[in-house]
Amino acid sequence: MKHIVLMVILLLPISLVLTTCDGSDNENGDGGLVNGHNVNLESLELSSGNLSPSFVQSKKEYSAEVDNSVSAITITATSADDDATISINGNIASSGTASASISLSAGQNTITIKVTADDNTTSMTYTVVVTRLVSLSNNANLADLSLSSGTLSPSFSADITYYTTEVDNSTSSIAITPTVAGAGANVKVRGITVASGSASNTVPLAVGQNIVTTVVTSADNITNKTYIVVITRLESSSNNANLSDLSLSSGTISPSFSESRIYYTAEVNNSISSIAVTPTVAGIGASVTVNDVSVASGSASGSIGLAVGQTTITIVVTAGIRIKTYYVVVTRLDVPSDNANLSNLSLSSGVLSPSFAENTDAYTAQVNNNISSIKVTPTAAGVSASVTVNGVSVVSGMVSDWIALEVGQNTITIVVTAEDNITTKTCTVVVTRLSWEDSSNNADLSGLSISAGSLSPVFDVNTISYTAQVDNTVTLITVTPVVAGAGASVTVNGVLVASGTASGPISLAAGQNTITVAVTSEDSTVTKTYRVVVTRLYCVIYHVGTGNTSGTVPVDSTSYRNGDTITVSGNSGFLEGEIIWGTTKKVFIGWDTDASATAAQYKPGSTFTIGSDTVLYAIYTALRLPGPAGGLIFYDAGSVQSWGQYLEAAPVSTEWTDKVWGGFNTEVSGAGGTEIGTGTQNTTDIVTQFGTYEPYENKDDYAAKLCTYLNYGGYSDWFLPSKNELWYMCWNLKGLKYEDYLTVQNPDVPAGGVGGFSNNYYWSSSETYAVEVWGQDFDNGCQSVFPKDFLTRVRAVRAFAN
Repeated sequence: MKHIVLMVILLLPISLVLTTCDGSDNENGDGGLVNGHNVNLESLELSSGNLSPSFVQSKKEYSAEVDNSVSAITITATSADDDATISINGNIASSGTASASISLSAGQNTITIKVTADDNTTSMTYTVVVTRLVSLSNNANLADLSLSSGTLSPSFSADITYYTTEVDNSTSSIAITPTVAGAGANVKVRGITVASGSASNTVPLAVGQNIVTTVVTSADNITNKTYIVVITRLESSSNNANLSDLSLSSGTISPSFSESRIYYTAEVNNSISSIAVTPTVAGIGASVTVNDVSVASGSASGSIGLAVGQTTITIVVTAGIRIKTYYVVVTRLDVPSDNANLSNLSLSSGVLSPSFAENTDAYTAQVNNNISSIKVTPTAAGVSASVTVNGVSVVSGMVSDWIALEVGQNTITIVVTAEDNITTKTCTVVVTRLSWEDSSNNADLSGLSISAGSLSPVFDVNTISYTAQVDNTVTLITVTPVVAGAGASVTVNGVLVASGTASGPISLAAGQNTITVAVTSEDSTVTKTYRVVVTRLYCVIYHVGTGNTSGTVPVDSTSYRNGDTITVSGNSGFLEGEIIWGTTKKVFIGWDTDASATAAQYKPGSTFTIGSDTVLYAIYTALRLPGPAGGLIFYDAGSVQSWGQYLEAAPVSTEWTDKVWGGFNTEVSGAGGTEIGTGTQNTTDIVTQFGTYEPYENKDDYAAKLCTYLNYGGYSDWFLPSKNELWYMCWNLKGLKYEDYLTVQNPDVPAGGVGGFSNNYYWSSSETYAVEVWGQDFDNGCQSVFPKDFLTRVRAVRAFAN
């Protein structure tokens, strides 16, 4: 029995060790021992984030949270026993020293810290669950944009932000369906939120051009991107007799198709005895014939026979009363082709220098030491031409066999033999395979390309600075760098990119954008930085402006360089503003960068220097138009106020001369208003206090009374204008103001002004004190105070709204 009891006592510690190794808490508490061994941690720290709860020896499970920008973390674990060993995620770590970097995925990452006693058996495990937060997307692109009617031109691309389309006159409204590319992004059509992938509210379409904006805001609420669709609603039927595309079943038209070009040529081999033509019309409802036979737009014509030599094919587009004819002259060769050119040439590794061109017959390329063989893909330009690579036949457009490369220079010869079996052309590629030493500290690029625009100058390994220019429609660009050295790494704008692979999309602001491409050699001793300055050209967009009721804006599809001089378009689309009374409409006067402006910054035909994307809003005015009573409007508040919106000056036939303001040395209670809208109350206060006769000279024809009792044009609500009302009357009708000791002329007012004002003084209703009142000199635009018994002119005004 003693032996049996002894075995039980020996087994109990073994059972405890197994339980502890499974990760159970140390029941002995803070600082306790397991099997006589201290397998606790004395401290536990993270390089980022904070442990929750705070560290205590008895607690074995923790959590922490870090930002999405934290992609890796280190852990510093200190054992309570100097003889214990520590492993973190299975990797040995020194006590009190930061561990190796631990990568963090977005979401939860479980990290285990195991403390093992010096008996290599007894252990304790701590667990830390680190949550790396998911960042909100900054993607403000659309993945798709579609219309309920019409077809986008060009076809939708996330990088293209400006589109046009054309709809028939019968289409009076349209819906836009935007689909966002970024998770959590918000999209608005004409300022109204739309669910991604769902149709917007219907947008009414006026005849002519209609601008619809779709604005995408990324999930991080920082990045915005605006897509613009200009929708042209035709009048009664389309008069667009253009083609939007033209293609052949054999051969290629030359030059490339453009709707404004009507003459083309093409060449086919002698073996091609017939051809079909596919025309696509640009105008809605337009019809098209090929050699006088009707063809459905976008469909192939019937077969057209080709004699040896030239055959002329006519394509006629009819749209309403307009007819346009396109011509394609197809040459069927009567002898085998003598074309021995290549149309393309590429390598499985390395980059051709210079870039491939049909007339270039000598190239070089460079590959790393680890590239021991290479393939060549030659494409012949001539019909039925044959190709050999280093004497071995290769099918045009297909890859050759592997070609072994020695360290140093290797010459590859490509020979093209034309269909006539007489004409040949030889092209050579000298491929340099670097030595291992050259590769390890090589921080060169062997190739550099961009997804839009062209590098200037053409890429060369020793050139580090480049420029490129893209249209305003290009808002994103990618860069594809190819490293020359084996094992070299490359970053684009600080973000690691695989050699030969496109970078992530890089947003382009209008103007200059600098992109840096940094290459670090395999041995990390050399870093070389290439720079590409991409200039996204500027655009000018015309907008119908506030209060538009009809007409269309000009469309400027040109992309402009910084500093270009822009000539402002005129009112080619007969823009008109809102009706102000009866059937009178505000008239277009020009353009302004401020949609709420009341005076046009730019007149048609004026110029400005562009330095950013510019939106020009149409500005309309009621000024100098006839008012309801037959006078001239001289002030527009922009919206209805408590006193009205517009001020109208009575015609010259009602004007009085040599009249007193009245009441010299008598202060009128309440007649001190000077602002717009105070003239009515000033006049009422004056007449109420003075009555039939003004109190100084007992005259019954003083200024305010004359205005109050005026009945003209069917209206009797006339009054004497306030100081500021009188100023606007002088500026907008007489065309004068006095500023910095100079008389300034209003450019919108003809010389001499309108409304028949004399070069004299006019009374306002704004009193300064008992003996003086504000008046205005209509000879130089200056405002001054005059004695109340001064004799001068009076012109009544009235206020009204729509």
